[in-house]
Amino acid sequence: MTFDDADEKMTRDEIEYMLTNSEETLDADEIEMLQGVFSLDELMAREGMVPRTDAFMVDIQDDSQTIIESILKQNFSRIPVYDGDKDNVIGLIHTKRLLNAAFVDGFDNIVWKRILQTPLFVPETIFVDDLLKELRNTQNQMAILLDEYGGMAGLVTLEDLLEEIVGEIDDETDKAEIEVHQIGEDTYIVQGTMNLNDFNDYFDVELESDDVDTIAGYYLTGVGMIPTTEKLSYELVSQNKQIILTNDKVKNGRVTKVKVQITEIETEEETE
Repeated sequence: MTFDDADEKMTRDEIEYMLTNSEETLDADEIEMLQGVFSLDELMAREGMVPRTDAFMVDIQDDSQTIIESILKQNFSRIPVYDGDKDNVIGLIHTKRLLNAAFVDGFDNIVWKRILQTPLFVPETIFVDDLLKELRNTQNQMAILLDEYGGMAGLVTLEDLLEEIVGEIDDETDKAEIEVHQIGEDTYIVQGTMNLNDFNDYFDVELESDDVDTIAGYYLTGVGMIPTTEKLSYELVSQNKQIILTNDKVKNGRVTKVKVQITEIETEEETE
């Protein structure tokens, strides 16, 4: 009996079917990782990006002290630089080059345009597998995503893309078990698995549910559907605070990160 090589080749659908029925031979993490690999040519970069409104950037028109102080408050190694308008990204600052320049010339004498690196600009609709190749070929760690009008839609890093395959990656600057990351004055990114009780303690609110235990579950109950690429918000009031919950990251139908905007509601006495 002879075999034809063509007959022995498995189709993509057959491999994916085997993955969905392999719980006895592979653990859940392995299955999710392999499924992540298969989704790379169907997932657009904008689905894993940091939106422009949430991205940490610096304006080259600010004075050097303001720029340096804002950079030192963050844990990012690469920072996009714009000129007056966030749609006008002119380069990237690598903190290593910044420190080298400061060592040679002093912080007060840094010539910012001299240390800028040329950004990689790609359309936000590029598929993740193509973007990974582009990052590899250009030896970049970050890409600026552009919308259909040429404006900045957001940014994505190599780590963001790899997390689509292997899940969350904690580097040396990440703190284990940290579930809340502040990205603005009243804006936070919260891990979807954060327990509701911990959420209430952290934000001094009282969110209650008999059906779910996590903030992602609470959010999904509020919006009434599973979001995909569309941003859906759920607004509520608790303990005299206005709260807006928005899906920040969705993976395989799971809300893994929730954006929380929370502000104190001014009373009539405070406004008088």
